[in-house]
Amino acid sequence: MSTYGAAQLLAETVGVSPDDVLINLVEVQRENWSFGKGVRAVRPAARNEIEEKRFMAKTVGPFSPWCRIGQTIATSGQIGLGEDGKVVEGGFGPELEQTLRNLSNVLADAGVTREQVIKVNVYLADIGDWSALNGPYAEFFGSRFPARTAFATSTLPLGARVEIEAWAVVEETR
Repeated sequence: MSTYGAAQLLAETVGVSPDDVLINLVEVQRENWSFGKGVRAVRPAARNEIEEKRFMAKTVGPFSPWCRIGQTIATSGQIGLGEDGKVVEGGFGPELEQTLRNLSNVLADAGVTREQVIKVNVYLADIGDWSALNGPYAEFFGSRFPARTAFATSTLPLGARVEIEAWAVVEETR
């Protein structure tokens, strides 16, 4: 089910417009699916009721930061967006650090830890950055490395140099 389809279903259930749900919906659970946006709630909330506990980069398209079905969590690709909504400056190193911070925040929002990540896909704007990726990546995951694919792509959103998505497995369902 798409995010919009879930929003339509919830809107019909609680009697509000699907657009209001898309703006304010922070988690939908139906048939073991979850879509995350920062706060655990299944009802539309006024904007001033949503209290962010951690910085989560705004999505740059019509997608959720993470999605869950059963015991599997998939994150959307994270890039090095800072709190101003722009890719951080300073080159590959600072951008990678911000990307990993953003990934950490999305994982935390989904209720999983780095240790539960089983697969990571890394997209690089320049394959020449591959060796610069390894040190911070290893530090981020510690001694328990998930499976990883890393490859170059011609362009990433907003001119980013790195994008990282992750798959995690949880031991129990919410």
